[in-house]
Amino acid sequence: MEYVVFSTDYLYHMANMIRGNIGSIFSVSLYLFLAVLSVYIMVHLIDFIGQ
Repeated sequence: MEYVVFSTDYLYHMANMIRGNIGSIFSVSLYLFLAVLSVYIMVHLIDFIGQ
Protein backbone atom coordinates (compact mmCIF):
# COMPACT_ATOMS: atom_id res chain seq x y z
CA MET A 1 0.00 0.00 0.00
CA GLU A 2 1.35 3.39 -0.99
CA TYR A 3 0.80 6.59 0.93
CA VAL A 4 0.51 10.03 -0.60
CA VAL A 5 2.49 12.67 1.22
CA PHE A 6 0.35 15.77 1.71
CA SER A 7 1.33 18.88 3.59
CA THR A 8 -1.39 20.39 5.73
CA ASP A 9 0.09 23.87 5.17
CA TYR A 10 -1.67 24.01 1.80
CA LEU A 11 -4.97 23.14 3.47
CA TYR A 12 -4.49 25.82 6.15
CA HIS A 13 -3.57 28.39 3.49
CA MET A 14 -6.66 27.52 1.43
CA ALA A 15 -8.94 27.77 4.49
CA ASN A 16 -7.42 31.11 5.46
CA MET A 17 -7.89 32.44 1.92
CA ILE A 18 -11.54 31.34 1.85
CA ARG A 19 -12.15 32.92 5.25
CA GLY A 20 -10.58 36.19 4.08
CA ASN A 21 -12.70 36.23 0.92
CA ILE A 22 -15.89 35.60 2.87
CA GLY A 23 -14.97 38.43 5.23
CA SER A 24 -14.36 40.80 2.33
CA ILE A 25 -17.66 39.89 0.67
CA PHE A 26 -19.52 40.44 3.95
CA SER A 27 -17.83 43.79 4.49
CA VAL A 28 -18.63 45.05 0.98
CA SER A 29 -22.24 43.89 1.24
CA LEU A 30 -22.63 45.61 4.62
CA TYR A 31 -21.30 48.93 3.25
CA LEU A 32 -23.53 48.61 0.18
CA PHE A 33 -26.56 47.98 2.39
CA LEU A 34 -25.76 51.04 4.51
CA ALA A 35 -25.34 53.21 1.40
CA VAL A 36 -28.67 52.11 -0.07
CA LEU A 37 -30.39 52.57 3.28
CA SER A 38 -29.01 56.09 3.68
CA VAL A 39 -30.18 57.07 0.16
CA TYR A 40 -33.63 55.63 0.91
CA ILE A 41 -33.85 57.57 4.19
CA MET A 42 -32.68 60.81 2.56
CA VAL A 43 -35.29 60.53 -0.22
CA HIS A 44 -38.06 59.99 2.30
CA LEU A 45 -36.77 62.80 4.51
CA ILE A 46 -36.70 65.24 1.58
CA ASP A 47 -40.19 64.10 0.58
CA PHE A 48 -41.44 64.62 4.15
CA ILE A 49 -39.89 68.10 4.39
CA GLY A 50 -41.28 69.07 0.97
CA GLN A 51 -44.87 68.35 1.99
